[in-house]
Amino acid sequence: MINKKFKEDVKVQERVRLQTRRPGGGGGDSRSGGGGGAPPIRMESNVFIKMIDPDSEEVVEERESHNIFLNYGRDWIAHLVGLSANGPDVVFRDDRLRYMAFGIGGDSQLIAHATVEAMHADYTGYAQDWGGVAAASTPLQKDTDPTVLGLEWPVLVNATEWYDDISAPATFPSVGIIRLTSVLGVNEVSFLTHTSVPLSEIGLFTQGITTQPGGLTREPIVHGTLPLTKYMVAYNTFDTLSKTSAFVLQVDWELRFS
Repeated sequence: MINKKFKEDVKVQERVRLQTRRPGGGGGDSRSGGGGGAPPIRMESNVFIKMIDPDSEEVVEERESHNIFLNYGRDWIAHLVGLSANGPDVVFRDDRLRYMAFGIGGDSQLIAHATVEAMHADYTGYAQDWGGVAAASTPLQKDTDPTVLGLEWPVLVNATEWYDDISAPATFPSVGIIRLTSVLGVNEVSFLTHTSVPLSEIGLFTQGITTQPGGLTREPIVHGTLPLTKYMVAYNTFDTLSKTSAFVLQVDWELRFS
């Protein structure tokens, strides 16, 4: 059984600032901690990635970082908690977190784009070359930018699908923390002629992506026509991990509300 326990002492990345109004009127004030009353709600989002030998269960390489919770994600939460009509209750949206998607883009990619292009025909016209309309260049997308819309350069999980299932049920390590786990098998991402895939970015998606034309075969990329509803809610880049059929890759993505 693969060990899915990780350190809990991770850094704070996100803080939701609550606009409050004092009892009895008066102007609102934005609180970010300290002072009287209850502290603000903070949201932290962290990613733990392990490359694991499936035979020995030895962790051969790992990454640990905190990511950005996107504007898309903030919009998703805001619409998730309220009702749009009463009797019977009607929600604005009810799509839950269901998928992760992987890519070779993002500014944490350690391999030169010309080298990546030469690795496989599918990578020709690497980052910034949207279908041959611009010159290929070093990937630029950052996981500190909440305006990110999709993966910069996604890769297929299998021959037809771009998304990997999050294990169900989700786990809750302690109060206010949800842990979402995705495990890429030996022949996922690294399949057929894709023998070594230099992963460097990952996105967290809701199940709503399946309602779009193409469903799981729809490319989660920043160019082209984007869905009006937001489905990628969080984004992370990490120093390159080369996924091959010799290893399993496990991602534990935590959202913390404290």
